[in-house]
Amino acid sequence: MGTIFRLKPLWPAGAAALAVLLLAGCGSSSDTAPVERDADGLPVARISARYATALANDLDTLVASMDVAFAGEVIGTGKGRNVQIGRGREQPLPISVFLVRVEVSTGEPAIGSVVKVEQFGGVTSGGEVRVLLVGDTAMSVGASYVFIARQDGPDTYSASAFARFPIEDGRVTAPAGWETTGASRALAGRTPAEAIERLAAE
Repeated sequence: MGTIFRLKPLWPAGAAALAVLLLAGCGSSSDTAPVERDADGLPVARISARYATALANDLDTLVASMDVAFAGEVIGTGKGRNVQIGRGREQPLPISVFLVRVEVSTGEPAIGSVVKVEQFGGVTSGGEVRVLLVGDTAMSVGASYVFIARQDGPDTYSASAFARFPIEDGRVTAPAGWETTGASRALAGRTPAEAIERLAAE
């Protein structure tokens, strides 16, 4: 997927550090804090990341830095993949692929088309842990979003945590943890059509 929406992961320095990070998501008998789990009950391991947060401070800046804007429903998943990080000794980390049916668009991708949206994170190859970036929320089948996205290949896109806006009860909402950004304030509360119209005007 290349760079994920100008997001710069801070990878652990070595295999031992990665192991500690993943185990931290699993918990142990000595843990006192509750273990974060996904909808399937798997423990969640969070990977530290450095976001280009300045892009989200202003909607104009965010739109200008990306390629497309569209809204759609996640109708399924595609074949994910793993990426090797560091010096090749660390455990490969997953990238999830979601199939999105485009419902509203500023032009491309075409309305009615099904495109791929990639998200860093997913279930590890052994199936024991779900990996997610700090500050991100896993996309889910059946959910709808407004994406301000980068095109990574033919019909393939990626959107950062702060540029993937959930649609709830027919209205755009701010991504969890990113409610105070200028981009979130500009789009939250609008219908998807109103949000895309606003984005098309940029």
